[in-house]
Amino acid sequence: MTITDTISRQKTRSPRFVWTLNELSGALGDLGLFIPIVISLIAINGMNPSLLLTTFGFFFVTNGLAFGIPIPIEPMKEISAIAIANGYTADTVMLAGMFTGISILALTVTGLLTRLQRLIPISVIRGIQMGLGISLAAKGFAMIGKTPLIGFDSILLAVLSVLFIFASFRRQFPAALALVAVGAAIAVMIHPEVVRDSGFTPWTPALTLPLAANVLTSLNLSLAQIPLTLTNSLIATTGLLRTRYGDRAPSVQSIGKSVGLMSFIAPLFGGIGMCHGAGGVAAWHRFGAKTGASMIMFGAVLVGLGVFTGDFVFEIMRVFPISILGTLLLFVAFELARQSRDIRRPTDWSVVAATAIVGFAYNMLIGVLIGLLIAHLLRFREKKHN
Repeated sequence: MTITDTISRQKTRSPRFVWTLNELSGALGDLGLFIPIVISLIAINGMNPSLLLTTFGFFFVTNGLAFGIPIPIEPMKEISAIAIANGYTADTVMLAGMFTGISILALTVTGLLTRLQRLIPISVIRGIQMGLGISLAAKGFAMIGKTPLIGFDSILLAVLSVLFIFASFRRQFPAALALVAVGAAIAVMIHPEVVRDSGFTPWTPALTLPLAANVLTSLNLSLAQIPLTLTNSLIATTGLLRTRYGDRAPSVQSIGKSVGLMSFIAPLFGGIGMCHGAGGVAAWHRFGAKTGASMIMFGAVLVGLGVFTGDFVFEIMRVFPISILGTLLLFVAFELARQSRDIRRPTDWSVVAATAIVGFAYNMLIGVLIGLLIAHLLRFREKKHN
């Protein structure tokens, strides 16, 4: 029996659910990406905070039960970024998610998604992850750089957070959970009005059809999102899950169905297009989440907050220390960059570098196309010399 077989069997026997603080802490490792997008969608695009949190929570729970491993859920980043920059209405954002969900489902059920996955070598996938890591690191440093040198939300707090996270890894301490608790305490201390002025109106479920959407704008947003969803949310995420969880990892078809169904159903109840992401997988694993329990616990928290305290949570998110969020992003970036350590050949490294740099500097779809071109040219040259 080989070492690989032994590891694979150990992963197969790993429990699907472990209810520990480390699991919950891991679920908070991706908040550096989650919170800024959600805050902006609520404040700028008019998304309902209770509906948004509740739909996210529901799908966290259902995915945790279905997969038994942490496959975090994120807002669709391309749709969100463009919509936030242009101030599009909530209905337009929701319809864009529905269009994307329908497209991903179509690619999945027709088998085109599997064929696309086979065309992309591991070096290009690692390049996607590296490019995303560079983007997140740049975002993290930019967030920290906006803070003063010393203070409750400052560069000093970011440095202390980094040291705390490094120390916690050796002791298996739930670092992200502790940092989020500290951040929330700082937010309330500096801005006590978030407790005094926030309402606690219970949420009730209702069907919310995006009838007031600008259909053409929604379609354009969806077309911008699909390439990123295919490369990062589906193909790169599947590759990272296989690295982390072996034969426990779901197929790309399962991930595609999950993304498609979430993105189609969530907007019907006031949510947005949702996807899985390699960054989220890296973050949750790095901060301690290893089983589906992390998804269920985090989802249950989101549902509870959405149902009872949606407005209050939004206010806390709005004043949460960005130095802590930026620190979390830096560790997500580090974990994504580490995935390329299985690349050995210099020629493969050239593919990783080209995909990552072009993807970061211009667009991930262009980066993938450049990486594929270089990979196939190198493969052709090798065959010719052999």
